[in-house]
Amino acid sequence: MQELLDNLRRPVWWFSVIIAGLAVNLASAYLKGPLDRTLAARSEARRRRLEAQASEFSQAVARWAKRSDSAIILRLEKLEHIQEQRVLLLWALLGGLFSLRFSASGWHVTAVVFSLAALLCTVLSTWHHERAAKVGEVLRAVEKDLAAGVVGGAA
Repeated sequence: MQELLDNLRRPVWWFSVIIAGLAVNLASAYLKGPLDRTLAARSEARRRRLEAQASEFSQAVARWAKRSDSAIILRLEKLEHIQEQRVLLLWALLGGLFSLRFSASGWHVTAVVFSLAALLCTVLSTWHHERAAKVGEVLRAVEKDLAAGVVGGAA
């Protein structure tokens, strides 16, 4: 604490703070324009990507709404992804446990292999979770259309 107080009493510290502040201010003045343009371009690209996803979603709903068995097929697909997710999570847990076991035994290479396998299973499980959520969204939209009387593409 005393060292901090001594530094605050020295004029060199204050001059360095002022110089650092001026450098940051100068850098921000030069970087503001390019940074704003970059963020605007990224925002525009994100907006276009979201519009494409919304269009793809509505096309999928329209395709599925034309089928009378769409709700059953979508439910089965969602359940398949949920089942795959659970199996992969169990494999990830098992891989993690084997990794701990082999690491404690001194078999570090084997432990790394099991750790990587567990990581891969976790990533794949996350993909199946996201896929099940997307299928669930389509299913809800199709069921809403079916409840509204849009069966076979006719209202």
